[in-house]
Amino acid sequence: MGRGHRARGTLEIARVDGSSLVTWHPVPDPRWTGATPTRNQVPGSTAFNGGEGVAYFDRVVYFSTKGDDRVWAYDTDTGALGILYDRATAANPILSGVDSVIVCGETTSGCVRASVVDAYSNGFHAVVAEECVFDRSLISHKVNLFDLHHKYADVMHLDEVKGHLQREGMRRAV
Repeated sequence: MGRGHRARGTLEIARVDGSSLVTWHPVPDPRWTGATPTRNQVPGSTAFNGGEGVAYFDRVVYFSTKGDDRVWAYDTDTGALGILYDRATAANPILSGVDSVIVCGETTSGCVRASVVDAYSNGFHAVVAEECVFDRSLISHKVNLFDLHHKYADVMHLDEVKGHLQREGMRRAV
């Protein structure tokens, strides 16, 4: 199966019911050629407060909303949406707003680089976990890590990133 393209397919918007089940509804004018923005074209659709990063793993979509300091999980098999973290109800509310981004993934010269530059351009502190990124070409990988470190991000070894997160968590918990 080939990769999808955003110009193909159907743009849909979520509606979450009282039991946290998601139903998907086609957006009537996905190219927004009329007067109504896409987010307002489906009555009763669910609005999220400042959607941020998105990750997909093992058939679950994870995303955060910075306006209410929540981390969500959407199970693509069951259609259920749940809150993994909510600062308002957390026993130890250490997550508040977003000011830093830790980047992992592929490829160093493509998506990783674009994510870091985008984070930097939007005022975020970016960190690249060196052992968690790769490229098809070793030279391209190394050149891009060098360039990112000297312009846009802190390129750190994974153990350094983990150590920093542990120290920061301990400091905030006290």
